[in-house]
Amino acid sequence: MKKELIYILLCLIVLYALLGFPMDLNTLLQDSTLDINVHDTYVVIDAIDYIMSMFVFTFSFLYFLRVLFTKFKNRLVNYLYIIFNGLFIIICFFIIQLTYVITQEGGLMNYYGENANFPLFISILITIIAICLEVFVILKIKKK
Repeated sequence: MKKELIYILLCLIVLYALLGFPMDLNTLLQDSTLDINVHDTYVVIDAIDYIMSMFVFTFSFLYFLRVLFTKFKNRLVNYLYIIFNGLFIIICFFIIQLTYVITQEGGLMNYYGENANFPLFISILITIIAICLEVFVILKIKKK
């Protein structure tokens, strides 16, 4: 259990680094937004949504590595990975919806033509990979 707490602390430090080392908590929790401006489309994302999605992505990726290194022997690590990857898959569905809105309804098709669908395809591909990894880990756990 002590190792797991140290690993979680290291994951939080990696997340803190990905967020750009903010010096105070108010920077992360205030009513700030992430603004994305793509030609005629303007998308506003709350900072807390961005932080939570980064949290889930970081923990899902790092726990996947941990599951591989422990060779599926640690039950707690396996279950934590399944939970975080499930949350990551849910976030991926929201990202697919967002990229669809930006590309199809936002007018990017007028600028880029068929190449405007590339972000949508990448989002779908990442989601499919995450689902396959989830099923793979669940089947590996079930065998043990």
